[in-house]
Amino acid sequence: MKRILFIIQIIILGIHAFPELKYIEIDSKQNLPMIRIKTVDDFEAIIKAYDISLIFLQSDSYSKPGSSTVPKSSDAFVIAGNTYFIFSLEGYKTLADYKKGKSEGYKNPSDYEKAKQLGIENGEFFYYCERNSFTNLEDAEDAYKNGFVLYSTVKKQSSVEKMVSPLQSLIVFNENPPKNKESEAYYGAKELGYVNYVDYKDYLDYTSKGFKTKEDSQIAENNGFEKGDDYYNAKEKGIESYDDYELTNFSSPIKSEYTLSEKSDVLNFICPIGTNIYAAMSGKVTSIGYDTRFGNYVIVTHNSRLKTIYGNMSSTRCKKGTYITEETKIGSVGSTGDSKEPHLGFQILRDEQNISGKKLMEIFKK
Repeated sequence: MKRILFIIQIIILGIHAFPELKYIEIDSKQNLPMIRIKTVDDFEAIIKAYDISLIFLQSDSYSKPGSSTVPKSSDAFVIAGNTYFIFSLEGYKTLADYKKGKSEGYKNPSDYEKAKQLGIENGEFFYYCERNSFTNLEDAEDAYKNGFVLYSTVKKQSSVEKMVSPLQSLIVFNENPPKNKESEAYYGAKELGYVNYVDYKDYLDYTSKGFKTKEDSQIAENNGFEKGDDYYNAKEKGIESYDDYELTNFSSPIKSEYTLSEKSDVLNFICPIGTNIYAAMSGKVTSIGYDTRFGNYVIVTHNSRLKTIYGNMSSTRCKKGTYITEETKIGSVGSTGDSKEPHLGFQILRDEQNISGKKLMEIFKK
């Protein structure tokens, strides 16, 4: 045993002239004190401090039934001061492989070796290829380079995000990203003539909202439209803004004959006492009461922005808190409040601000 130890020490002393670390695989260690090193930095510090050029490797292995022997784990160790300093390579072949595998984000040595065989150095790119179905490596590289990277498997800034930094906000962290989503996006974009993901995503965004072109979506957005159908319908009617188009969705609260007159913030539907009054749009009755100006009134809330007020009624026929439609009778025409003649005093409020009587006249005139 002393002779073996002596030979090992002579080998160590004789190879100090080599500029790179050399590795020798052995089956067993000699009977020396052993210290297990926890971090690769500490292990490298020992190598440097003792000017070591030779690293011994010892692998534990096991055999699966009906298969060949499979590496289970591996130790790298050096001898310094008659002591073994041991560091677990966790299955990697060399210290350099261990450091690179860990720094590049590989999940295990098998993936690292598979990536090496494919000529892939980047762990994120390897797993990108693994979770997708690209026809060839060239397509995968093209997709990766042009931003078709929708997921990252690490929370910290990855090499993917560094490479496509303008697209960082589009990358979603997911430890188990769905299969083939990125390759499907790449080939879908390619069929439409899109090279990078940003342009393709723009296309998906505006078409999903019903717009025919990106230019249309930008014009529509500048004028308050969110949906293509609304924008194109308004365009056919010669209406430019969504605020004006929104008002065309109201129907007349009076279904029979009437005449109109307008004041600064009210549209008057002049018709006989007792004429049925309907909701101008579906919504929820949020207030019923009496006011010195509007007499008997009902307020209906249609959405977060729009309300309608029905005033000067002879009577109301709905209850607070109920949901109503344009077919719901909510009251009858009267002459209550400050009214001088039988009529419905009608208002539309947007964001608690009255729409002018002049604008309402344009909407409801026959």
